[in-house]
Amino acid sequence: MRLLCSLAVLLLAPQSGAAAEPAEAEVPYKQGADLTDYERARCVLDIYPPATGAKAAPVVVFFHGGSITGGDKQTCQAIADLLTPRGVIVVSANYRLSPSANYPDYVEDAAAAVRWVHANIADRGGDPGRLYISGHSAGGYLTMMAAAALGHYQPGAAAPDLPLAGLIPIAGQTVTHSTVRQERGLGTETIVVDSAAPLGRVRQPGPPMLLVCGDHDLPRRLQENQLLLAHLRAIGDARSQLVVGRDRDHGTIYENCDDPGDPAGRAIVEFILGKPPSGEPRPAKPEKPPARGA
Repeated sequence: MRLLCSLAVLLLAPQSGAAAEPAEAEVPYKQGADLTDYERARCVLDIYPPATGAKAAPVVVFFHGGSITGGDKQTCQAIADLLTPRGVIVVSANYRLSPSANYPDYVEDAAAAVRWVHANIADRGGDPGRLYISGHSAGGYLTMMAAAALGHYQPGAAAPDLPLAGLIPIAGQTVTHSTVRQERGLGTETIVVDSAAPLGRVRQPGPPMLLVCGDHDLPRRLQENQLLLAHLRAIGDARSQLVVGRDRDHGTIYENCDDPGDPAGRAIVEFILGKPPSGEPRPAKPEKPPARGA
């Protein structure tokens, strides 16, 4: 019976046949005569179209990991392979890196990339009204900080001009990022929560978040995400959720998301499309936050 069920999942799930490839590469998302050569080189993105040829497709802007000191947009392969066969456009963006840039340069770059996608993706078959931000590790941090830089989560502010359908930070730091702390001359073990932290910026319900983390992630990473979820609940956000991947570490929670039946991958697909992948069961219920008053 288990063998038959496994075969059914493989047969019913979309089959891409090959790794996703960008239709457009090295597209600049920032313009201006005052840009430095380094800024021009790093502020570019790749666009991966849906394999289905879908029109008015959902769009995910993805930011790579690498501690904000390294990494490249080409590491979007797992999420592109997961989503493009299911009719989703994936846009993978680079951003400036520390120490050549300092906070908030890379946050501003991430926000600029999302603005460019919102303004230009309709011409490429995307729906700017169904725009998501995602990223792994440092990219997960930038996912949340870009949303804040775009005007979300500001108390008493009018609705942002740029709508977001949701955020999918994968294994992201929710305190002030360790690289930001290093730029300030602080030790990596010094925990800070200020305006450079997602936990320090979230003040009212904004776009729903799908927080994704492995149960064997880096020290404190899962607990940081649990704390953010508890904070979101406390300010009235009942839509956001945390999915914890079993037997997943900091790398495999993202790298394995396109594997058939992967819980994190199933949760991401359902978050965007409103249903689990074809032929696959719904993911396990998300982790509940701590009870209030405990």
